[in-house]
Amino acid sequence: MKNALKILGIILIGGILLFVFDPAFNRTEKFADYSTEYEWRVFNNSYCNWKTHGHCADNNLNKINAERKLWKTLADNYSGEKNIKEKLENVVLSNYHFNMTYTEHLNISEIKIDSIVKYKDDLFEQLFID
Repeated sequence: MKNALKILGIILIGGILLFVFDPAFNRTEKFADYSTEYEWRVFNNSYCNWKTHGHCADNNLNKINAERKLWKTLADNYSGEKNIKEKLENVVLSNYHFNMTYTEHLNISEIKIDSIVKYKDDLFEQLFID
């Protein structure tokens, strides 16, 4: 019985320490020959968000920023590749935020790769928590 309580105590303390320190693992977003890494946490940075009332980046925000960084990298390195052109145009068309930024803020009605490359900094701006 004492061994079972010791094991249970060790598991409980280990779980609490894992929750508090929440180690980060690197994940990768890839397209063609380009990739970017972001941090993924087991408990989704829950302890930090609890202590700061939501002012810590969670897994979803880290992934969104990594995708935006990847798309900006694709636009930076675009030199006529058809698959990159189609990917960037589809990203702008399928994502409401990018589509609104492109059509309303930049006052451009037709989505073209030249204007995506030109306004890549406005379109694929990183999201941050201050």
